[in-house]
Amino acid sequence: MKKVKLTHQHSLAFAAAFLCLLLFVNYFFYQSQHKNYSFQQDKFCQFLLASFTSSIEYGLNFGNKAELETTLEPLKGNPDVAFFRVVDTQGTTVAEIDNRELLGIHHDLLINTIKKDITQTFGSSQLSIIPTQILEQQEASSRRLGQIQIGLTPFNYSESHKNISYILLNLALIIPLALLWAFVRFRQVSQVKVVNKMIKVLNQPETIKDFKGSINTEEGTTLMDSIEHHVIKTQNLRHKLSVLKSEVQQARLDANTELHEFIGFITKQDFNSSVNSLMLFYEIIKQPVHKANHAVWCRDLLAKIVADLSPLARENSTLIQESFSGNRMNHQVQIDEKAFKQMLRLTLQQLLQICANHTLDIHFDLRQDFQDSAILRVSFSSESDTFQHAVKEQSLFQFREELPVTIHSNNIQLISAKHLLKKFGGEYIYLSDEIRFEIPLTTLVLSDKKSQPEQIKPLGLDLKVLVYDSDPIDKMVLIGYLNKLGVTVDKATTKQVVLQKIRHDSYDAILVNSEFLKDDHAFSFENFTSELELMENKPDIIVVSHDGSVLESDTLSRLDTAHFVSKPVEPKKLSQILSGLIK
Repeated sequence: MKKVKLTHQHSLAFAAAFLCLLLFVNYFFYQSQHKNYSFQQDKFCQFLLASFTSSIEYGLNFGNKAELETTLEPLKGNPDVAFFRVVDTQGTTVAEIDNRELLGIHHDLLINTIKKDITQTFGSSQLSIIPTQILEQQEASSRRLGQIQIGLTPFNYSESHKNISYILLNLALIIPLALLWAFVRFRQVSQVKVVNKMIKVLNQPETIKDFKGSINTEEGTTLMDSIEHHVIKTQNLRHKLSVLKSEVQQARLDANTELHEFIGFITKQDFNSSVNSLMLFYEIIKQPVHKANHAVWCRDLLAKIVADLSPLARENSTLIQESFSGNRMNHQVQIDEKAFKQMLRLTLQQLLQICANHTLDIHFDLRQDFQDSAILRVSFSSESDTFQHAVKEQSLFQFREELPVTIHSNNIQLISAKHLLKKFGGEYIYLSDEIRFEIPLTTLVLSDKKSQPEQIKPLGLDLKVLVYDSDPIDKMVLIGYLNKLGVTVDKATTKQVVLQKIRHDSYDAILVNSEFLKDDHAFSFENFTSELELMENKPDIIVVSHDGSVLESDTLSRLDTAHFVSKPVEPKKLSQILSGLIK
């Protein structure tokens, strides 16, 4: 679509406004003139009737047609009267003055006609010779002699309509508005010249100073200053964009260089696992992500990854304390589950060793970013000196050839995890006392019960239980559920402590994992069952375990009051079993 110039747009708008104004003023002036003309015609008609009625009555009374024509003679050629006609009682025209041809009015044109009957009342001075008795009987009687018909000249054919006032009115409108349009047009043309010159100057920056000095108006100077400011700003932005592109390109080159240098560094290491380490790193580098995306429950996935590493945590005497938050944590996410697990597992395996004999705090936070997009933030923190030193030096994920291969420097697994994180579009951030991963994810909004987990309601029962679990993480989770159910909880750190506590205190149930059923050098499950048999109020045994085969074992079958709850623990099932303890 062809664009119209701004000056032409203004001219068209001005012409349209001028035409509307002209029509509006002429319409109301016409209505005013027409109303005034109608009023004058009414007065003129009253004057004619008052002047000619008596003479016409006399002529009709005596049938003197010549007298009537003489009476109407003064109206001949009068521009305000189209015709003046006198008719008798039979409707026959007796006398008439017709000015329509003189005024240019067609005979077929419908004209406003005023009609008045001529009547004669008995008892007038002209009939005084009639006897008085007859006059008294007919005093109120009258007879119709004829009718006067006056055709008034239409306004469009009148002198009022043809006078010079219309011309003067239109000239009074046209001349000032035409002068105004000429002035505006002149200003527009001048502005167009200035703008065109500015465009030319902007295309030739070397002449801008000379042109700026030639501008005499305040508006022009302000405009030029604004243009100059925006030109400088645009040039700066272009420069920054160019620098950013160069930095991105350099970052890509640096990343590729790091890969090549790190692979070369691995091959030079003199240790037996160098081949396996190199193969692991190679598999990570070539592994595509987002290729096998499918929907998984985010919280369950994260909890399972942590749970799978519980044996390694026990081996390193590291206590894992995980927490979850965020308005999208209980939603499904679209993710390559295998690659994500590998990335997080590689990271946690090394951090568990770095934080040996300490607590490793892991916080997962999944919050909505925009619509279905969300950001998963995984924070790692610990009071371990090795961890704090690695955070301070920022050496966990970097390759530095001058540093040795240790758990916290030039770590193949952590560097591999970093490259997987980059493939997910994520970043890692060093904070003052923690490391944070930030990964963009796509969440799914589904009407599933799991997206809104049921709230755990207290049982309202007076129960006391003893908890033993060789896995500190599982024990912490189980105790958390029991506290929410309103149950009084006592903890046992070892199997021997369980025996000591049931000898000195009374419990409604004992919750243990499958490892409790095995004998060791300091504990015999046979002795435990013997102790239970001697008790008057025997507590129920609830085995909480991942191993479902425990249900079929002979050890558990010897206990009459044994129950089984699979891990991960379902609060609803645990609540049902505890509710059944009250007989």
